Amino acid sequence: VQEFMILPVGAPTFRDALSPIYKANRAEMPADLVQQLPYIRKSTEALRVATVELPGYEADDLIGTLARRGEQAGMAVVIVTGDKDMLQLITEHTSLFDTNKDQMSGIAEVKTRYGTTPDRVVDVMALCGDKVDNVLAIPGVGEKTAVKLIGEFGSFDNVLASAHKVKGAALRENLVKYAEQARMARRLVSI
Repeated sequence: VQEFMILPVGAPTFRDALSPIYKANRAEMPADLVQQLPYIRKSTEALRVATVELPGYEADDLIGTLARRGEQAGMAVVIVTGDKDMLQLITEHTSLFDTNKDQMSGIAEVKTRYGTTPDRVVDVMALCGDKVDNVLAIPGVGEKTAVKLIGEFGSFDNVLASAHKVKGAALRENLVKYAEQARMARRLVSI
């Protein structure tokens, strides 16, 4: 068993360079948590839990990289987080334990929630955006509509390419008008 603690660095990331409004609505890390970080580092060191920090990258990207490397090394990987963005990392060898819901998720749970495979979760997110991280996508498209579109057309690229076939004039128009914004959203939400 190998455990890692991913710690925030607080430095700008490549996503900040892509979008100046990325995470603009997020509050700063609470001061009392910032004060705890040195003690968390010392505690994890004392417990011999490896810590990973890399300026320019978010914790999600580091977790994704470690998950894939663990899989390549033949390990079963469990990501422990309440962050739904991480569902895109689930595979046959990587699962997610949501501490907020006390729930384990694998491929079947993602299919139940999104009607598609984990690798298409990023497509759903690219169409509906992410209010928490201030990622703008297609106006008027929420999670349910995004899931429906991915189910109907199979992928993000196919949805945009097939915009002319989508029912509803306003949705059709927005898919064409905001396609580039959605493409940027896809880059921002991809781990």
